[in-house]
Amino acid sequence: MFEKRNLLKEDMRAKDVLVESFHFYYQEKWYIVLVQLPEESEEVPGHAIAKLVFLQEDDFAEKFLLHINDGGIMMDATAWQGYFGIEGSRRIEQEMALFSQVLSELIPSVVNERKTIAQREALGYLQEKNRVLG
Repeated sequence: MFEKRNLLKEDMRAKDVLVESFHFYYQEKWYIVLVQLPEESEEVPGHAIAKLVFLQEDDFAEKFLLHINDGGIMMDATAWQGYFGIEGSRRIEQEMALFSQVLSELIPSVVNERKTIAQREALGYLQEKNRVLG
């Protein structure tokens, strides 16, 4: 799972792209996922090779963050449940496995040069947030 993450990482570095984006449909909602590679001096949890920021396509007010490393994804299960509206905990492991599978299939292997308007807005939003937050 997540085989394409290393291909995307290599392509982003080759093209000097700091943030890539892709669309993600989950729980009957569209999201834009921003893929950020860590800077060389940045400390990342669990040897992460990328940070993924999820934004609802029509509202960037709330975000969900996870990290990917060679072993898969690292995320706070409670925050994940809250952000995506996953109720109950009876089958949480199965739901997380399904989420991981869907996500692994949708991560691109190369940088997409043709961004949608929503993707460009999300990238601009992230840049503005980073500028404001330092």
